[in-house]
Amino acid sequence: MSEEPCEIVDELALESEKCIHVGAIIKDKLDLERRTIRWFSEQMNCDRSNMYKLLSRAHLDSNFILRASKVLEYNFFKDIADLVDETTANCWADLFIS
Repeated sequence: MSEEPCEIVDELALESEKCIHVGAIIKDKLDLERRTIRWFSEQMNCDRSNMYKLLSRAHLDSNFILRASKVLEYNFFKDIADLVDETTANCWADLFIS
């Protein structure tokens, strides 16, 4: 029996959540730029210990991602969109292969 479209979308959303860790993406960019959490938390007007907690999260508020993009002069939304495209392509491939 075939799956309903909304069930497929839910399955894709769950797969995307497993594959994309937004905090890690931002942390990787900080490391690449050789920026410290202390520096980043000051730029974001956020307590350093709270910043560690935020960057350990897979899911972050879009406003936070926007502010991080401005501070680091980098479009994190593009990276996230690219990962969603890759994940979605992989999920659809799995659906058609099985």
